[in-house]
Amino acid sequence: MQAPSLTGAAVSLATYREHAKQGVIKMLKSMPQGKAIVVEKSLSGPLGLIVEPQTLREHGVEEVSYLREEGLNLKSADVIFLCHPDVKAVRMVASHVQRFKEAGQQKVVRLALAPRVTPACERVLEESGVYDDVTVIGLPVDLVPYDDDVMTMEMPNCFKDSIVSGDVGSVTTVARSLFNLQAMCGIIPKVHGKGRLARLAFEISNRLINEADGSVFPSACEISSLVLIDREVDLVTPMLTPLTYEGLVDEFLGIESNVVDVPAELVPDDRKKNADGKSNVKMYMNSNDQVFAGIRDVNFAALGQTLNQRARMIKDFEAARQNLNEIGEIKTYVKKLKDMNVPQEKSNMALHTNVGEFLSKQVKEYFFSRRLAAEQGALDGSSMDNALEYAEDTLFRVDDPYDSLRLLCLLSLTGNGLKRFEDRRKDVLHAYGYEFLPGLYNLEKAGILRKQDGRGNWGAIRKAFKLMVDVNEVDPNDPGYVFSGYCPVSVRVIEHAVKGAWKSIEESLKLLPGQAFEERQAVSAADMGSYSGSNSKKVVAVFFIGGVTFAEISALRWLGRFLNVEFLILTTKVINGKTFLKSVIAKDDE
Repeated sequence: MQAPSLTGAAVSLATYREHAKQGVIKMLKSMPQGKAIVVEKSLSGPLGLIVEPQTLREHGVEEVSYLREEGLNLKSADVIFLCHPDVKAVRMVASHVQRFKEAGQQKVVRLALAPRVTPACERVLEESGVYDDVTVIGLPVDLVPYDDDVMTMEMPNCFKDSIVSGDVGSVTTVARSLFNLQAMCGIIPKVHGKGRLARLAFEISNRLINEADGSVFPSACEISSLVLIDREVDLVTPMLTPLTYEGLVDEFLGIESNVVDVPAELVPDDRKKNADGKSNVKMYMNSNDQVFAGIRDVNFAALGQTLNQRARMIKDFEAARQNLNEIGEIKTYVKKLKDMNVPQEKSNMALHTNVGEFLSKQVKEYFFSRRLAAEQGALDGSSMDNALEYAEDTLFRVDDPYDSLRLLCLLSLTGNGLKRFEDRRKDVLHAYGYEFLPGLYNLEKAGILRKQDGRGNWGAIRKAFKLMVDVNEVDPNDPGYVFSGYCPVSVRVIEHAVKGAWKSIEESLKLLPGQAFEERQAVSAADMGSYSGSNSKKVVAVFFIGGVTFAEISALRWLGRFLNVEFLILTTKVINGKTFLKSVIAKDDE
């Protein structure tokens, strides 16, 4: 099964997903004949998390293609284009409709914009002369359940659009998603936030709530509080190399909507049936896989020990059947056997053991350890010059420009700008080409990469939020275990909000970009205390506007266990340093 079961979710995410699924099915039923779906690539993952391929086939989908500039060879007479309300994507759709007309192809075309239709997109169709040839509909899909405790909007350009381009349309979409979440789960009584986008999203969503009929919302809320935080508040964390298992899988193999392209030689034979001789095999990694669920958040230093414990548990479980005598014992064992699915557990163990060995080779590489040392020197300020020297070396040694840029950006953020900034910029352009010039300008505009000018306060931030910690990687005593001794700024801010210590860090919050705020919202006085979580733990929703890393997700899971709360992590996109920089650097026509 591709999508997570969501049986471990603290709130009704399965209901939320079913609502989105019915929206997709309604769209498919509107065109009863055999049809083709042309989907924007960034929406293909979320679509797979909502509906399975079989459901698409059952509702007449005969072809599925990615939206691209090149011509589409579609046999179906009915075509549904599915994309974000993005001007560039809609222009691409318009060009395909023009080609259909020029080729004399009689096709019925619908354009489904998720989550809603915007006037800007309709203007594009009008200006392209195809408005009358396309039926435009909104597809009410915003936050998609990614796993038991994570929901994503899959909006990779939110940070760039808002911070670099000054287009806050994506923040309005975030605000509407918050409204929809509360229409499903109840109005969240307490809200903390940090950052200009967080403030804007709250104001819009709160206005939508005040304007709506109160009967729209459940009388009791499943979520006790909400924390809104801008990515701009903590730009350092995405630049770092995560040291959790899931974070490293994402670094070296890439994770997209729970899907990992695993080298075929690492995949157990019983899982290769769909490989067809390909070099990589698509594997789903989410909470359905109990082995992965148990190791995803551990520091890599503890991976071997954790896998060994799991292997012993399976071995002991199988051995226990030799000592069963009573009928009751046998019935209990059979039930556990069914729940555990031992053959699947063994297959999962083999997969993650092989992937762990692959990652172990990567982290033992000389340049990996040098990179970690450079990151540590940048974070604690102990060896900025050595870190810069290593960054300069990577410019002409590493094929991937984002590895070098990531370290340069980290040094800029923690060193209050880069020394000899113009020389560093010239080095980047000489190493990777002048096509990077607009991207470097974007990084400067976002404040990620800049010259050293005496402005900045990283040292004060590091001290005020106690970011550098001594931590036990195997048995953690602080969320900083995810980076072996550095706690993300974002997680410290959230920690204080959840502990009720927001006022105690008012002065410290001023060191970070954007407004800090604390608000209460309710439709009536009675609702202020009307929390009805489905378990004994209170549920705290955290919304990262601009993206969240796997390391931050793991840190919050640890913090939740430590504080006895359940976190529901919401985001515009799950990111790492490379994908984040790519989105910021991308040209407007990409």
